[in-house]
Amino acid sequence: MSIRSSFSLQQQFHLLINMQGNDHHMAVLPGSDRRRFLIIDQGNIIGELGFDEQFECVFNQTNLSTLVIEQLYAGIKSHY
Repeated sequence: MSIRSSFSLQQQFHLLINMQGNDHHMAVLPGSDRRRFLIIDQGNIIGELGFDEQFECVFNQTNLSTLVIEQLYAGIKSHY
């Protein structure tokens, strides 16, 4: 009997987001689907963004302002 385990490499990265004049660090963690990303702030998942094949944002499950989402989108797009 052999024990099998699966390991998926997850490339978490951090973005510096300007929120109301203050710089704020947020972590971005790729989800199980290559085009979905979890947004993490101080250890808590605060949202999820999803993209299509052309890397346009098609899924937004956050309560963040439009300006913050645009910064996250630009950071994710430049990272990938």
